[in-house]
Amino acid sequence: MIEKSQLQHLVEVMDRLRSSGGCPWDAEQTHESLVQYLLEETYELIDALESGTREDVLEELGDVLYQVVFHSDLAQTGSLGEAFNIEDVAKLAREKMEGRHPHVFG
Repeated sequence: MIEKSQLQHLVEVMDRLRSSGGCPWDAEQTHESLVQYLLEETYELIDALESGTREDVLEELGDVLYQVVFHSDLAQTGSLGEAFNIEDVAKLAREKMEGRHPHVFG
């Protein structure tokens, strides 16, 4: 049996929180309502990178990642037009990095 990645587990946690019977607060969020949290978590990551410990950086990276997962989960509903998910986000990021580094990826 193939073990799930921690990212897959995180996506499943988000799905459960936003599903029927999950967390009412999470279920009612929108991209717009989450902007303040994305900004706050980004600033906290910057602070951790500038003066934090390994654990601080790890925690804040996780918080920023959670925001990406949250927005991707919202986007699955078509909230931004054509639906997309975290896999689409990862694919586009990979393609962008490969395209920016032809000296490495050919």
